[in-house]
Amino acid sequence: LEHFKKAVEKFPKEPEINYYVGSILSRKKKFSAAIPYLEKSDDRDPGNVQTLLALAGAYDETRQYNQSEKIYRELVKTHPDSPIILNNYAYHLSVQGVRLNDALEMVKKALQADPDNAPYLDTLGWIYYQIGDLQQAKTYIEKSLSINKDSPEVLEHLGDVYHKIGDQGAAEKYWRRALALDKNRQRLLQKLGQTMP
Repeated sequence: LEHFKKAVEKFPKEPEINYYVGSILSRKKKFSAAIPYLEKSDDRDPGNVQTLLALAGAYDETRQYNQSEKIYRELVKTHPDSPIILNNYAYHLSVQGVRLNDALEMVKKALQADPDNAPYLDTLGWIYYQIGDLQQAKTYIEKSLSINKDSPEVLEHLGDVYHKIGDQGAAEKYWRRALALDKNRQRLLQKLGQTMP
């Protein structure tokens, strides 16, 4: 990150360097800090799918859903068969609990292209959770977890499913595993009835 920040000081208009700074900040969960770099990268190199997906993701993480919605709509228009765009847009909708039937269609199309993709399976499971089909939610989120055992997000989702089903012991087991992998998940502490030390 420091190397790229120095590079961006020397070449402030270079889209690729701005993208890398924004991307690294996003991975460090510093989404608000990432957005200006990703926006600058998009300004200098409009239409770059990688940059737009990173920017939409950062907007989603900071709950700027109108901003990410605009990006996803445009991306789906220009790349209607891209599995990652379809999945990310579907997840964006599922997190808000809106247009869930559209989201379901999109992620199913993504999974036709890449049936063993753990994030896509989790998205499908999470949409079923939002719809209230807990059995389907459990099936797909467990399948996602069997492929990628160390995803805090998927572990949290599975905990949420068990909580809704009424199995609090299983819910807490998965929430604790998620928390062990990502200490910054404040909402997990609330779900577990704890506070930060």
